Amino acid sequence: MSLASLNIFPNEHYISWFVRSSQFRAYPEFKHYLTSNQIDSETFKAYEVIHPSVKSFLQWFGQTDSLLREHTLFPLWQISVAHELDHKKLLKNSFLDLHHSNGEKTLFQFDRSWHSCPTCRKENIDSFGTSYWHTQHQIPSVYKCYKHNTMLEKAKYPVVDLKTGVLPHQVKKWCNLLEAETPELGKWQNFLYSIQEKLMKNSLPFIEIKNRITTALGMNNIANYQFKQHIDELTFKLENELPRELLAYLYTDYARASNKGNPKVIGNLYRGINNPYKIRSPIHWILLGYWLFPDELTT
Repeated sequence: MSLASLNIFPNEHYISWFVRSSQFRAYPEFKHYLTSNQIDSETFKAYEVIHPSVKSFLQWFGQTDSLLREHTLFPLWQISVAHELDHKKLLKNSFLDLHHSNGEKTLFQFDRSWHSCPTCRKENIDSFGTSYWHTQHQIPSVYKCYKHNTMLEKAKYPVVDLKTGVLPHQVKKWCNLLEAETPELGKWQNFLYSIQEKLMKNSLPFIEIKNRITTALGMNNIANYQFKQHIDELTFKLENELPRELLAYLYTDYARASNKGNPKVIGNLYRGINNPYKIRSPIHWILLGYWLFPDELTT
């Protein structure tokens, strides 16, 4: 039986399709399914750049950019890797070797487990007989459904890694990502979805965002001895021009009750930036764009 005979659902994350395929074919454990299909990935986390398993996914469904656009978060990550979405380049070049910097594990404050919308779960079960993990629900720092505008949920015992092989309807208890929305976070949510929507249609205007931001911040020709002072000045401006509430939602440094240590958001972003194994989250670049030229990115 061909694996691709199991249809992929609208906006279904491709890893969710792997999980459904495993259950459809009655594998006793998800890891057995992965091994049987030569899928060798150490983790299946919602926020990671891309997995080598996407190669099998594209081969089974046909190698098209539309598959990547709807069923992976790679459109968003184009900002970080500065490459336009192209399945041929993805498979031929080194895109499959991209790594999300491990140094960011404790940097972000927002929840990074797998998320689900309660209304989507009900609609999916009514329409397809099963629930599934939606791609756009996994956009980093998003907390409302792209379709219903309802609050997204996380499992009480967070589903951090889909190697557990669980689908949303198999989670026993859910809780809201946020207790309540605030105007500042609402503005960020709308901005982020606007960027995602534009990336889905045409990514070219966003490929050079990193370079534009770097130039605007004066980081393109900064000497090593000037680095710390310049970063401190930029950090001071960032903190005074962006809502503290937003910074606290995004970054652990700003969410701490104590003033222990100095926030190093911009410094961490630019330190070792040319290391190919430390691809920075697109949230960094989108936040800086939100700060520096928000109207240009959304109009």
